[in-house]
Amino acid sequence: KCLAQKLNEALGDQLSDFAETLNDRGESQAVAKLQFVIDKSGKIIQVKPMSGGSAELGKESKTALERIATRLSSSGKSIQPAKLEDGSPVNLVFQLPVKYVVQ
Repeated sequence: KCLAQKLNEALGDQLSDFAETLNDRGESQAVAKLQFVIDKSGKIIQVKPMSGGSAELGKESKTALERIATRLSSSGKSIQPAKLEDGSPVNLVFQLPVKYVVQ
């Protein structure tokens, strides 16, 4: 839950220009869902938008999350990876809903 909140905040900052896209289309909101993997070393990899939402927001969110992942890696930061009961790290597939509302 904490991870989703932090990523949504970072995505909100990265997607600030998306409001223009919605305004041009006469819309006030868009919804998309991203799927990605947090690998054993705590890096965000394999980011892809899922079907069923706004294709434009999905594409923009994918690009934004990849920028966030690159920034985390280049600063030496990582996300704590999921672990098995024996403590060994494992890859975790994560889905993140993204809702963009122009107010």
